[in-house]
Amino acid sequence: AVVSTQSTGSAKSKKQPFEVENIVTTRYPITTIQPVYFVAPSFAEAKRKVMEWAQQIPRPFTAHYNPYTQSVELINKRSNCIKMIRDLANEMKTLEDAVMKLVD
Repeated sequence: AVVSTQSTGSAKSKKQPFEVENIVTTRYPITTIQPVYFVAPSFAEAKRKVMEWAQQIPRPFTAHYNPYTQSVELINKRSNCIKMIRDLANEMKTLEDAVMKLVD
């Protein structure tokens, strides 16, 4: 928001290093300007830290993005794993066929 953007340089707001563990445990009042801003050297660095942190979250499943259906599928049962293996095997056959047709 414009107000938040203008207040980032004010004496009231603090800037702290972008550490995900601190970010997720910081409470924010909803009636005042954000008191703390977490700063990363780059968006890529912030993204890397969030991805590393997310990998540590315990969960009994794996998520997989399916580009054909443009959806996220859960790999949480043996049948899901078998379907994914078959799909990958078919993709590999298509790729192998394409490579074999290439002329050097």
